Amino acid sequence: MHGAVLREFGKSVEGRSLVAIPTKLASDYYKALQARVSETTAQIHIRALRAFFNAQKKICRINPFADLELGKIDQPARVVFCTKAQRDELIQAEKDDDLQFIFLAGFDAGLRKNEIIEARVFFFDLKGHATHLQNTATLRLKDNEARTIPMTKRFRRFLDRYLKGKQQNDFALKPEVEHGKAPIATISTDHSTTSSTRWTSRASRWGGERKPSTGSASRLT
Repeated sequence: MHGAVLREFGKSVEGRSLVAIPTKLASDYYKALQARVSETTAQIHIRALRAFFNAQKKICRINPFADLELGKIDQPARVVFCTKAQRDELIQAEKDDDLQFIFLAGFDAGLRKNEIIEARVFFFDLKGHATHLQNTATLRLKDNEARTIPMTKRFRRFLDRYLKGKQQNDFALKPEVEHGKAPIATISTDHSTTSSTRWTSRASRWGGERKPSTGSASRLT
């Protein structure tokens, strides 16, 4: 995250030395952020830049972001999408391995939808008990920054069985069609349709309305 913030700020002050960043420029940059992103995101950027300049005290005698007054953030009420009890019930009751992978990758590893769809076998380090996310030919991570996520014991146990026999560069969720090829519309047992139906059936038991895309459908685009 900080790398992306610094790159963006660097583009806006291209040609300036670190010691030549005035407070006025920092204030104008904050206002520009507020105009195009949420206040929460703007403050994340400013705090990252403030921390960066603090770390460069030997070079920059003045931190242009140090005394910048930040706006008030109105925190919205938290929406509970799924309780821990509901999460565990869904995972334990699911018999479809592909859907169980989606549940565990999302709930236990915190992967985003597209990261689950595009996850490769080599992302998952079973010996090191970690998931290493990185860009691939079909996946661009948020801010283009790779990250490592500790792996829970139950996710590791599941992956030990689920990934067996798959090659390192294979998708964890096996696609039914290749990139650039359309599916055969006449096949009534399409995996994406049946999986989505089963997801909807599971989700309806606890009031969920969200429906994830499976790899077979989403990797077409």
